Amino acid sequence: MATSKPTGKFHNVGENLYRYSSNKVYYAVFRSHGKLFWKSLHTSQE
Repeated sequence: MATSKPTGKFHNVGENLYRYSSNKVYYAVFRSHGKLFWKSLHTSQE
């Protein structure tokens, strides 16, 4: 089974808000019941 390497990096753009460099999609980061969650906001900045 082949696995692909990530092509981008996450950049912090605000409090609990990150943007992935390869596809420009924004992610919200939050903690619930002690677990860390990354939620895609399905948006991008052109």
